[in-house]
Amino acid sequence: MRPLVYTVGAVGILALAAVADYRWSDLELPRLAPDTLEDLLTVIATSMLSVAPLAVASMVAAYNSASSSRSSPPDRSRPR
Repeated sequence: MRPLVYTVGAVGILALAAVADYRWSDLELPRLAPDTLEDLLTVIATSMLSVAPLAVASMVAAYNSASSSRSSPPDRSRPR
Protein backbone atom coordinates (compact mmCIF):
# COMPACT_ATOMS: atom_id res chain seq x y z
CA MET A 1 0.00 0.00 0.00
CA ARG A 2 2.85 2.37 0.80
CA PRO A 3 4.37 2.28 -2.74
CA LEU A 4 0.98 3.15 -4.18
CA VAL A 5 0.67 6.18 -1.89
CA TYR A 6 4.17 7.37 -2.80
CA THR A 7 3.49 6.87 -6.52
CA VAL A 8 0.24 8.80 -6.39
CA GLY A 9 1.97 11.55 -4.39
CA ALA A 10 4.80 11.78 -6.93
CA VAL A 11 2.36 12.00 -9.83
CA GLY A 12 0.42 14.68 -7.96
CA ILE A 13 3.58 16.73 -7.37
CA LEU A 14 4.49 16.31 -11.04
CA ALA A 15 1.05 17.59 -12.09
CA LEU A 16 1.36 20.51 -9.68
CA ALA A 17 4.78 21.39 -11.14
CA ALA A 18 3.37 21.29 -14.68
CA VAL A 19 0.52 23.63 -13.70
CA ALA A 20 2.92 25.99 -11.94
CA ASP A 21 5.21 26.00 -14.98
CA TYR A 22 2.31 26.88 -17.26
CA ARG A 23 0.83 29.47 -14.93
CA TRP A 24 4.00 31.33 -13.97
CA SER A 25 6.12 30.79 -17.07
CA ASP A 26 6.26 34.54 -17.75
CA LEU A 27 8.20 35.29 -14.54
CA GLU A 28 11.73 36.44 -15.15
CA LEU A 29 14.50 34.60 -13.36
CA PRO A 30 17.30 36.57 -11.72
CA ARG A 31 20.46 37.01 -13.77
CA LEU A 32 23.55 35.35 -12.35
CA ALA A 33 27.06 36.30 -13.28
CA PRO A 34 29.22 33.36 -14.38
CA ASP A 35 31.57 33.94 -11.43
CA THR A 36 28.67 33.78 -8.97
CA LEU A 37 27.38 30.58 -10.54
CA GLU A 38 30.83 29.01 -10.39
CA ASP A 39 31.15 29.93 -6.71
CA LEU A 40 27.74 28.43 -5.92
CA LEU A 41 28.57 25.20 -7.75
CA THR A 42 31.92 25.00 -5.94
CA VAL A 43 30.19 25.27 -2.57
CA ILE A 44 27.67 22.57 -3.53
CA ALA A 45 30.40 20.24 -4.83
CA THR A 46 32.52 20.72 -1.72
CA SER A 47 29.63 19.96 0.60
CA MET A 48 28.70 16.86 -1.39
CA LEU A 49 32.31 15.69 -1.30
CA SER A 50 32.45 16.10 2.46
CA VAL A 51 29.25 14.08 2.99
CA ALA A 52 30.10 11.20 0.63
CA PRO A 53 32.84 9.60 2.81
CA LEU A 54 30.51 9.63 5.81
CA ALA A 55 27.84 7.84 3.80
CA VAL A 56 30.31 5.24 2.57
CA ALA A 57 31.70 4.72 6.06
CA SER A 58 28.23 4.15 7.50
CA MET A 59 27.35 1.68 4.73
CA VAL A 60 30.57 -0.27 5.33
CA ALA A 61 29.92 -0.30 9.08
CA ALA A 62 26.36 -1.55 8.55
CA TYR A 63 27.61 -4.27 6.19
CA ASN A 64 30.27 -5.38 8.65
CA SER A 65 27.78 -5.42 11.49
CA ALA A 66 25.29 -7.46 9.47
CA SER A 67 27.90 -9.94 8.32
CA SER A 68 29.40 -10.44 11.79
CA SER A 69 26.05 -10.95 13.53
CA ARG A 70 24.93 -13.64 11.12
CA SER A 71 24.16 -16.83 12.95
CA SER A 72 25.65 -20.05 11.65
CA PRO A 73 23.30 -22.83 10.53
CA PRO A 74 22.83 -25.73 12.92
CA ASP A 75 24.99 -28.81 12.48
CA ARG A 76 22.64 -31.47 11.11
CA SER A 77 25.27 -34.18 10.66
CA ARG A 78 25.06 -35.28 14.32
CA PRO A 79 21.79 -36.73 15.63
CA ARG A 80 20.61 -35.38 18.94
